[in-house]
Parts: sequence; C-alpha cells; structure tokens
Amino acid sequence: PLIDLDLERLAPELERFRALGVTVVCPPPPLTELCLDKLAFANFVQARGLSHPRTWVYPDLQDLAFPAFYKRRRGFGSIGSGRCNSAAEAVSAAARDPGLLFQPAIVADEITVDAYISRSGDCIACVPRVRDKVVAGEAYKTHTVRDVAVESLALQTIQALAQEGLRGPLNVQIFRTTPPMLLEVNTRLGSASVLSNMA
Repeated sequence: PLIDLDLERLAPELERFRALGVTVVCPPPPLTELCLDKLAFANFVQARGLSHPRTWVYPDLQDLAFPAFYKRRRGFGSIGSGRCNSAAEAVSAAARDPGLLFQPAIVADEITVDAYISRSGDCIACVPRVRDKVVAGEAYKTHTVRDVAVESLALQTIQALAQEGLRGPLNVQIFRTTPPMLLEVNTRLGSASVLSNMA
C-alpha cells in the first residue's frame, strides 16, 4: 500500500491474498482502522500518555479555543481541512461535514518519521524528515533532520503500535513543538520515502 485508499481496500482481503500464497505488507483491519480513524488514534495515544493535540467532536466544542483547526475523522491529503476563527465558523463547518474533528490551531514545522517494524516487533529504521514540497498531501521533496525529542516521541509511538501487533512500514507525523506532539500515523510507506533510498 502506498496511499490510504490502498490500505482500506487491501486490509479486508488479507486472508484471500494469503490463501493464494500472496503476502501483502499491510496491517490487519483493526490496526489499519486504528490509524485511519483520527479520533480512534487520538484516544489510543492519549491513553498511553503520548503527546497529541486535544481533540473535540461536534457538538461538544465548549472548551475549544480559537483559532482552531478542523479535519475529517477519516481523511487524507488535507482534503476537507481548514481553520475556523470562531465558534460560529466551527458550527458552520460541522454542519457541512458532521464527521469533522477540531483541534487547537498549531503553528509549527511538521516532521515525518519513516519507520519499519520487523517481524519480531523491533523498530529497525527510524528516519525523521521535513517535507519541503507537498502537493495534495504527497511529498515531492524532503530532507532528513536530527531531533532527539521528535525521535523519542516517534519511537514511543512505534513501540505502542508494535505492542498492538503492527509490523511493516509506517510513517509518524509529528509537530515540532516544545514538547513535540503527534499528528497522525500512516501504516504504509510515506510519499518521497527515505526508506526506499536506505534499501
């Protein structure tokens, strides 16, 4: 799988592929769903004490401060995402798309950490990079960086997912705040993936 749509299509069919002798490097449906559902992922990482922006769903927005950022609970490529500067704008956005999540508007660099979890559950690659050029959610140009705090959060997140049974490639998206905060995880190779270059 190279894009989220691939994950949605392939994960439910893993047993059929296996019966044909085909190995698909894709997590089983529960882990695929955990990372595609941004609310489920927020709950998962917060239950494990990992840093993540507080997340609201409509109509429970009473503690949400503005400006705020909204995004689809199940979405990719920033489609359906935006900024709202008031409660009225948040309500209007939720009326257009009831499946929106709301978070504080965070102004920070974003680091994508390409990683690979081996069959034994060990993280054998962890490469932080900045996406310099992004088109429709896909990176076309990146450069690697060293950031101990970002790498630490990425490794904690990878370990938590490995304990749930995740194996194979993933990319962890992190806000470079102080301290860093998780954005989301894609259980596939990232676009402009450094892992392929390492191989």
